[in-house]
Amino acid sequence: MSCVTRKASVTSLSRIVPVPLRPAKEDPSKTPVWQPIIANYSPTLIGECEKAIAWSNEMVIEWLISSMLKDENDAKTKARKVVKELGDHALTKSHARTPNRHSA
Repeated sequence: MSCVTRKASVTSLSRIVPVPLRPAKEDPSKTPVWQPIIANYSPTLIGECEKAIAWSNEMVIEWLISSMLKDENDAKTKARKVVKELGDHALTKSHARTPNRHSA
């Protein structure tokens, strides 16, 4: 893997595993410590993760449209909003977090 590819992989991977990579991103002198760890990941990992996220979003949108929102006029718009908000880790912070009735 070239340096350019490795750097791109570390940058992309930081979206998925931000906490351990933050020190290396803030202080490039720590990069050599993280290189052997990141090297264990397949170069296709990021693409596979992004495809899995996209596929799960599509499935949830279709499920919402065909069930909970089937009688709504703007079901697709509402389904996309639900998926966007529930899938945004910056908003939910955890898979275990239950939305309150005001945000639902």
